[in-house]
This record gives sequence, structure tokens and C-alpha cells, in this order.
Amino acid sequence: MTRKKISERRIAKSLDVSQPAVHKWVYGKALPRLDKFCQLCVILDTSPNELLGWKT
Repeated sequence: MTRKKISERRIAKSLDVSQPAVHKWVYGKALPRLDKFCQLCVILDTSPNELLGWKT
């Protein structure tokens, strides 16, 4: 997660998940649970649409 300069480790700690889990999300090998996804949007200060790469 270099776009906002937040490390995978820091995100993992904030979401109470493992760093390898966040790494899998970043590289599209897994998806977070909905509750973690919503928290991730808050942490990254972005909308769900933007995080998913959808154009609005």
C-alpha cells in the first residue's frame, strides 16, 4: 500500500489481522471480510468504489 504511504504491517495491526493477509489483499490473492474492508476504507480515507477500482 504505497499510494498513501501506509505499510502492510501498519494496516494489519490497525485491522487486527496478519501482515500476510494484507499482502494477499494487495495482490488480489484473497479478499478481506466486509467488516475489515469497511475499516480499510476508513484507514485509507477512500471510498469503497475507489478502493475496488470502480469508476464513479
